[in-house]
Amino acid sequence: MFKKNLVVTALLLGWCQPLQAEEAIFQTSEVVSMQATNPTQDWSFFIGGGGNVGLSNNTVLDAIAGGTVKTRLTYRHFISLETSLDFNRFPVKDVDEGSYRSLGLRAEADGDLFSVPLVPMILIHAPGWDNLTFYALGGVGYQWNDPDKFEVDVRTTAGNSGTFDVDVEDGSIGVAGGGFDVVLTNHLLLNFDVRYQFAEFETEVQGSVGGVSFQVKEKEENFDSVHLRVSLLYRF
Repeated sequence: MFKKNLVVTALLLGWCQPLQAEEAIFQTSEVVSMQATNPTQDWSFFIGGGGNVGLSNNTVLDAIAGGTVKTRLTYRHFISLETSLDFNRFPVKDVDEGSYRSLGLRAEADGDLFSVPLVPMILIHAPGWDNLTFYALGGVGYQWNDPDKFEVDVRTTAGNSGTFDVDVEDGSIGVAGGGFDVVLTNHLLLNFDVRYQFAEFETEVQGSVGGVSFQVKEKEENFDSVHLRVSLLYRF
């Protein structure tokens, strides 16, 4: 009887060892498969777009509304190289707010300036949570103003009317600010930031109102503005 039990025990042990070996092979192959589908990446590339609104401290141009297209290359969630291309609209302020007081006018005016700034920036990311990270940004770019010359229709409170031709040159701009990213999925990133853009462009204003001619040449005009941005980025 003892010999029979010994034989049965030996057979069971011999049968279980192949099962354990097969289980170990399966687990190993599963880990290798998961590592192959989720490799560790040092660099991540994003592309996307969104919108922005803001305010300008310019004496002639008012609030801004526009869109943006951006790309971002991130290294290990620590530093990023980002480029944004914006399409902004600057409506002309009402003259009664003091826009043309330097010209001796108090009137109503209509007109728009469209700007297209292209700004490469560096982003420094701060430690955060799994789905929320903060960053600081800074950069220097170039802004195209379109049209280079636009007309502003002016009508004074005395009933006189006229037209000003405003010539705005293109030029370089600087950007500083910060923001945060919200990770929605493995491929989608919701981005919020606040930017301060500072620039000066040469302007030339000439025209006439009520038979009186005005001309201001080569004046350095401050075009600083603060932007609030929201963008959706896709990671490849």
